[in-house]
Amino acid sequence: MFWPQLHMNILGEYPYTCEMDAISRASIDVCDSLDGIVDGVITDVESCLATFDPTELVGTLTHCPQINSEVKISFAAATVIKALWKGVVTAKGEQITNPFGPGADFTGVSHGSPGIAYTDCSRSDNWASQPDIPGQQLVSPLDAKDPSIDISRCESAPTALCDQFLRLWIAKDPSFDLSTLTLEKFVEMVVEGAREYGPLFATNDPDLSKFRDAGGKMITIHGAADSYIPIGNTVDYYESVMSLLPDTRKFYRYFEIPGFDHCYGGTGGQPTAIFGQLRAWVENGTVPESSPVSFADCKGVKWNRILCPFPQKSQYNKECGDATAAKCWSCTENQ
Repeated sequence: MFWPQLHMNILGEYPYTCEMDAISRASIDVCDSLDGIVDGVITDVESCLATFDPTELVGTLTHCPQINSEVKISFAAATVIKALWKGVVTAKGEQITNPFGPGADFTGVSHGSPGIAYTDCSRSDNWASQPDIPGQQLVSPLDAKDPSIDISRCESAPTALCDQFLRLWIAKDPSFDLSTLTLEKFVEMVVEGAREYGPLFATNDPDLSKFRDAGGKMITIHGAADSYIPIGNTVDYYESVMSLLPDTRKFYRYFEIPGFDHCYGGTGGQPTAIFGQLRAWVENGTVPESSPVSFADCKGVKWNRILCPFPQKSQYNKECGDATAAKCWSCTENQ
């Protein structure tokens, strides 16, 4: 969760949240139609990552509510988003964590609470109200050249969860300065944290045989636009269970939700039938072969879909003729 803050510290630049939000919105605009349906939701994440490059937006103007003006999307903002979409990688290119998906709200603005890429701009919010200077264009403070102008930009603002975990649990030093972390030291702390606290907190034991034998049933959901926990974590876990227990699908189902954020939010729909389906599975033996979900796009159009148990994908039947109707969707094996 500190990964984006680390990148900003290394770059020495802290973009406005509006810059990163603009990149996320642009990823949805570009990738929405890759699945053949324009509904405001990214469904084909892999194709999106191969198609959309955040750096192409560098220099593009976007409205920034923080200063009630326009700013240019910076290279730093594009770099931070690309880092999130790639996951934690060592200097040698070794993948340490799973990447986040495009379209996620990493700044937390839509949630109303700071996200993992949030920056504190309280000290620079008033720069736009500085006296007009002849020839100065009102854009990002990074573009201001007059030394009399306070061009202090935003500051790093890691979430309390990652800040306290790194300082108190791993460094074991309340005064530890996270801004001094190098990539190498950060990776070392990530590995050390997993080694020391994994046995205590880890939830990735794939051996659910006792749960299965006791007649247990379980359903897991994960949004593809989760801005706190990479969806790959859940995919890895479910696949590890299936590798160990060939009959996994008889007692455990996993549903991915396109466009859905962490527990709530995002452009995708909020699943509301999951608990009822779990109860029906336990009490009546009704296997959840799909789950309904509804959402409205930016134009107010309501879309009714079905979620499919991994590794199946929801497929639109063009002959049915109505992409907003759940009856026109079915679950197919992932190709």
